[in-house]
Amino acid sequence: MAFTVPAPGPYWITHSVHARHGGTTAGDIDLRVFVNDREVGVPLRCASADGLSFDRELGKLSTGDAIYVAVGPNGGNWADTFDLDFSVAR
Repeated sequence: MAFTVPAPGPYWITHSVHARHGGTTAGDIDLRVFVNDREVGVPLRCASADGLSFDRELGKLSTGDAIYVAVGPNGGNWADTFDLDFSVAR
C-alpha cells in the first residue's frame, strides 16, 4: 500500500495491526515500512491470528513523500491470507 504525503510535517503510523488468518499453521507474514526508499523501523514477522501492532514514528516528511507498507510471505508462499489495518496521522 502507498500513501502520498499531502502536506509537510511529522507523520506516524497509528492504530495498526497485521495478523495471519491461519495463525501458526502455515508460516508467517513479513511486514516492512518505507518512506520513499528508506526503511523505517525494524521488519516484523507475524505468525499469530491475534496480530501485531506496527505503530511507528515516520519523522518529518515533505509534500510528495511516499509512505509504503509492504507485506509478503516469509519463506513459503502458501496459505498467506492476512488482515492489515492502519492509519497515517499528522
